[in-house]
Amino acid sequence: MTDDELLGRSYLRFRHTAAFATALFFIVGLLASYFGFTSLHMDFDIFGGEGFTGIMISLGVVVAFNERIMELVTQTYRRNTGAVIELRMSLSAPDKKQAWEEFYLGYKAETGRLVLTLSLVFGCLLACTGFFRLLEGLSVDELISSEYHRALFDATDIVVTGWIIAGGSQGYYKLIDLLSNAFKLKKDLDQINTLRNLPNNTNQVSQSTPPNQPVSN
Repeated sequence: MTDDELLGRSYLRFRHTAAFATALFFIVGLLASYFGFTSLHMDFDIFGGEGFTGIMISLGVVVAFNERIMELVTQTYRRNTGAVIELRMSLSAPDKKQAWEEFYLGYKAETGRLVLTLSLVFGCLLACTGFFRLLEGLSVDELISSEYHRALFDATDIVVTGWIIAGGSQGYYKLIDLLSNAFKLKKDLDQINTLRNLPNNTNQVSQSTPPNQPVSN
């Protein structure tokens, strides 16, 4: 079997594992919501924020905590093997060095996929226990029509939270930039609408106010 076939199998196995974990935690999320575990929530005020700001600050703390755990896992269980591969790559003959380099790149890619899968599981577990959920700050209680609807919303929230945490700090900062641009765009549109309404309001006021009548002697 060639290196390309090994890499292809590794990537395919990762996709199957990620899909299985997503489906599994969606089902677990339905059960967690049904039994009331997702009714627990974290007090975001301890991070100095309220509402949506507190959720985003808490998300950054959880992402940083998850990355430290994943670094510990990779350093403990994957560093030795990576060091051996690097040593063999440096000592190998020139005609075999390229093969070792390709093997090492494949090993690093497989390590990254393993970390992503573990991060997904970690994020979904946090969401299932009610410790942190990204969408829990949305005011959707009046839109929930039944307990089944609530369970579907919570299960979707759990999966979305798990994937965002699995994206790491890079994905977190991209999300922050996206939200910042969206808020800035909304603010600009509100200002434009306000300026557009000013002439209409001025004309309405001038038309409703009668002109001053001259004072007769």
